[in-house]
Amino acid sequence: MEISQTITLSDVMNSIQHLGHVLMNVSRNMSNIQKGIDIIKVDVNKNQETLVEIVDKIRVQQSTTISSNTYDLSLLKVPVSNLEELNKLEEDAEQKKILGYMLRRHGKSFDAKRTTYLMMKLTVDNRIAEKINMEGRRGDKLAFSHLEISKILIEAVKDMFPDESISAIKNYISDWLKQAPKRK
Repeated sequence: MEISQTITLSDVMNSIQHLGHVLMNVSRNMSNIQKGIDIIKVDVNKNQETLVEIVDKIRVQQSTTISSNTYDLSLLKVPVSNLEELNKLEEDAEQKKILGYMLRRHGKSFDAKRTTYLMMKLTVDNRIAEKINMEGRRGDKLAFSHLEISKILIEAVKDMFPDESISAIKNYISDWLKQAPKRK
């Protein structure tokens, strides 16, 4: 007993036509999904911008709620102009707290590099910067990376630019120190 099934050209054409309709529906659905994804992307970007604005407002509120009486900036002698002043700053915990506050309050610029440069300028005079490099490798230079104030400065930059890497900030500090002789 043999069953034979004859497929006609008409059956093949109907199957192809049905397959075409299915593919068109899939294509329409994919197009709708892509439109939905594009809308979600726009919403995510808007939400990220809103979050950045909120974080900035919170930082401003926090910095304004800390009264200037909390940290007496007149007690802080910066920029340090000699190794003795640098060592005093390094050893005084209260001075380092005031430095951190001052850098966050007065050290912001439009990008992480300029902010780092501004904070270095606020902290270290060019005369002493010539005697310092990042790792202390060349000659008898002091290693800035071993100082507590380097950590304070890096944390202050990271507070303002959280996406900036620590190694990039260290490179900015190193570049600023290298350029000290040219800034006389």
